[in-house]
Amino acid sequence: MTNILCSLNIFYRVKKTHKYNYDIIDFFSDPFVKITMVHFEKPIKTKKTSGKKNTIDPVFNESINFNITPQQLENTSMVITVWDYNSKSKDDFVGRIVLGKYGTGPHEYTHWSRMLNSQRSAVAQWHSLRSRQECDQVSPASIAVP
Repeated sequence: MTNILCSLNIFYRVKKTHKYNYDIIDFFSDPFVKITMVHFEKPIKTKKTSGKKNTIDPVFNESINFNITPQQLENTSMVITVWDYNSKSKDDFVGRIVLGKYGTGPHEYTHWSRMLNSQRSAVAQWHSLRSRQECDQVSPASIAVP
């Protein structure tokens, strides 16, 4: 068995909507992250971080561990989705990226490749969150995760 260890530091910027008005969701966000391991196009396991209350610049100083065989690793993707928690309604989708076999772009492929070549070492890289539609257009793994 191989362990995949995800350490998260997520940052996203406030969206300015008008000259002096900001999206209300940005100032009262309660973000959390769901990470889903997908083998080929089938979700295997989902884990989530704790939520961060009332912040527009959360830092998730957390580690999330997945166990996987070396044979499965080459056909695995990690779907990383940021959500805004709502206690009285459905959580709001903030953004997503996919690392691995069905990555969402060249930066995600490069990051995954560097991680595979640096086992037992941290490999940090910034990524820009994408919309669900952008991810679904290029990644079957994204389509597999609601």
